[in-house]
Amino acid sequence: MPWCPECKAEYDASVAKCTDCDVELVEALPPDTPDDPPVIVLRASTAEQADVACATLLSEGIAAYVERPGMILPQMDNVVDHDSPELVVRVAASEVERAVALLSEAAPSEEELTEVEEASDAQ
Repeated sequence: MPWCPECKAEYDASVAKCTDCDVELVEALPPDTPDDPPVIVLRASTAEQADVACATLLSEGIAAYVERPGMILPQMDNVVDHDSPELVVRVAASEVERAVALLSEAAPSEEELTEVEEASDAQ
């Protein structure tokens, strides 16, 4: 069954997007164990940048999710900066090195994207 990587809701197999978060569903949620806590691999300034990075990681088999500013609740000594529009992409600690390497690769050029699009249209 697919899951929302943000709100962790489970969906029927026929659903592709979370109705609450409007994000693509994933087949499995990132592991949430004390031995392998989620780690920030990208601080994005726009939702599009965060979503593209997350989709890139997911396409390579790395469980990732975007943490939006409203997801953090103030608790005890947890200071929350309400003015920060920052979004972060998190992965399991065991996947940090691979995720950072993938996100560091150069983005495809417009020409490369056009070639891929034309090739897929031809099929």
